[in-house]
Amino acid sequence: MALKLSPNYVDAHYNFAILLAEKGQFEQAKKHYQKTLKLNPVHIKARNNLANILTKQGCFNEAENCYQVVLESNSNNIDAHNNLGVLLKRQKSFYRAKKHYQIALKIDPKNTDTQWNLSLLQLQLGDFHQGWMYYESRYREDKKDRASMNVVPPNITTSQYQGESLKNKRILICAEQGIGDEIMFASVLSELKAQTQSQDVRITLVCDARLVELFNQSFDFLTAIPKNPNNCCQTLDNELDYWLFIGSLPKFYRNDIKDFNQHQPYLKANNVLFDKWQERFSKLKHTFNIGISWATISKKKDQSLTLEQLTPILVRANQNTNIINLQYGDHTKEIQNFKIQTGITIHNWEDCDPLQDLDNFSAQIKALDLVISIDNSTVHFSGALGTKTFVMLPFNQDWRWAEDRDDSYWYPDVVQLFRQQTDGEWDEVIARVSKTLGEL
Repeated sequence: MALKLSPNYVDAHYNFAILLAEKGQFEQAKKHYQKTLKLNPVHIKARNNLANILTKQGCFNEAENCYQVVLESNSNNIDAHNNLGVLLKRQKSFYRAKKHYQIALKIDPKNTDTQWNLSLLQLQLGDFHQGWMYYESRYREDKKDRASMNVVPPNITTSQYQGESLKNKRILICAEQGIGDEIMFASVLSELKAQTQSQDVRITLVCDARLVELFNQSFDFLTAIPKNPNNCCQTLDNELDYWLFIGSLPKFYRNDIKDFNQHQPYLKANNVLFDKWQERFSKLKHTFNIGISWATISKKKDQSLTLEQLTPILVRANQNTNIINLQYGDHTKEIQNFKIQTGITIHNWEDCDPLQDLDNFSAQIKALDLVISIDNSTVHFSGALGTKTFVMLPFNQDWRWAEDRDDSYWYPDVVQLFRQQTDGEWDEVIARVSKTLGEL
């Protein structure tokens, strides 16, 4: 309405662009940012936000030019340095990205968004000591996207653990982020046990309710209990000496690449359920069983695939293996259509729900010979259970898969990585997986 009354109203164009961007209507938002800048060429926030949209759209050169214009106007603009660092990291220009993060931190050493971005870069490049230090910024109150990280300190008066002696102490470990993160960081629990096993330490782990049974049968040195939506732990206050996020454990025990080679695998599947799946698989045509997962429910759509894209792998697998569905969510129609089109059967059991029954899911994975998946929680289950796993990664992979490696230090000798060499190009990745599968 404001723009109808006054088509050249700068603030209305700018605010409208913000709203459109929040709704994901980037092309329309871009037009209003451009109009804002046409009316007011020195509108720094509009130029910075326009660059963010251009980055999302893959227009990297245009985006970098926008950031540089902002920095020419104000070399101390932290947002521009920070966002330019994100852009350069996406292009794998790591040295330049790190330089801009460092400049931003020199301007404001306590800027948590820059600390967070720098931590992900450092961890990706194997600088664990410094990376874990800045990784602590993920739950700071002044972090802009703190809520989206699902990292909220417990509602408790107990002190946060900072490395004190745990002899005769009681500590609460708080799970964070998603299921895959809980599984991955749980690998460090065994180091905690090794360091404290003669010190009479009582460990309580608050985790996703779906993981309680699996964690209790895997770690006999702690008690796993379900977390609640509000992260309230007041009832435990009088029973505790310290609390700690599970994602903060690595800063005490994983500061060198060699530190990742201990206690593998570390999850234990339910024996009764494992026997059930082994019996089911034994009745199928072949003796070798491959589980597949190809999609994610996260916002990272660039890492999802379709069954049609996986056809070269599935054609190869179908020659002498049984193909088992591990994909969470309802993909029955997609599986049926794929069979009609290709004649390939993907075995699917109605009593397996990877989103809810994780004990059954874990036993199913443990009974497999191989898992082939995109980057989702499935690969963390299979890696932690010790089932050989092929992971197909996008060009801009997550920090936890490092850089220039074909293995995973989180799951040594278990996980093999297949990376995109060109952004958005999956055909070459799928061809390499297919070739490797044929060599087994």
